[in-house]
Amino acid sequence: MMEGAIIKTYYAQHKNIDPKDIFVVSVMPCTAKKTESTRDEMYNPATGCRDVDAVLTTREIARMIKQAGIDFTKLPDEGPDQDLMGEYTGAAVIFGATGGVMEAALRTVADILEGKDLPSFEYQAVRGVDAGVKEAELEIGGLKIRIAVAHSTAAARKLLDAIRAGTAPEYHFIEIMGCSGGCVCGGGQPQVHAQDLMDIDLRSLRAKALYEEDNLMDVRKSHKNEDVETLYKDFLGEPNGHLSHELLHTKYQRREIYPDGILEK
Repeated sequence: MMEGAIIKTYYAQHKNIDPKDIFVVSVMPCTAKKTESTRDEMYNPATGCRDVDAVLTTREIARMIKQAGIDFTKLPDEGPDQDLMGEYTGAAVIFGATGGVMEAALRTVADILEGKDLPSFEYQAVRGVDAGVKEAELEIGGLKIRIAVAHSTAAARKLLDAIRAGTAPEYHFIEIMGCSGGCVCGGGQPQVHAQDLMDIDLRSLRAKALYEEDNLMDVRKSHKNEDVETLYKDFLGEPNGHLSHELLHTKYQRREIYPDGILEK
């Protein structure tokens, strides 16, 4: 959703294109993104259109590729589109695994607090799927930072209930992903038959592939992405600035909470 907002503002201005003439299709592992794209907050009055026009799941795009008869093994190799916003980092790759967003943020936070480009920046404490809630205390820049990572709504509820009850420590940063294992096992991802999962943990295997790609990247920290640096320099101004909040942040409102069991009646 954030990229859609940037495409229809920054990219449109840079390329001198009317945002209404741009049709943004997001390919996502998450079925919830379909609903998210229709939220009122995803309509930008300044452009007169929605940030994202359509959402396809990875399973849907795979089905379309097969229907079109495209054989990827016979396509020539080429890099990603570098038309203004094509660069990505290893930190971006690991977003799909539980703990990945947390680790990507820590890589940047550590460099900022330490005031230098740290050569060691892998945070194993936030990786893995064995625990629904992962907790760690890290020392960065002379500060002790307490973090928590939850994956699956059941684990999220456990963590949030502990926070409300006052039994959890005071965390500085919390990451929550709705699906067990993170986006790699989102509702829109390719499905695997239960009998094929007897001896493997699909969540771990998919996460492992992301971390392996991260290791192969020349740039592995989000704040080292030159396209993002240019975006802030030429358009957004500064992180957490007014325009960043206007385009990239979403506001939520309190809604009615149904007591346990009421939906079954």
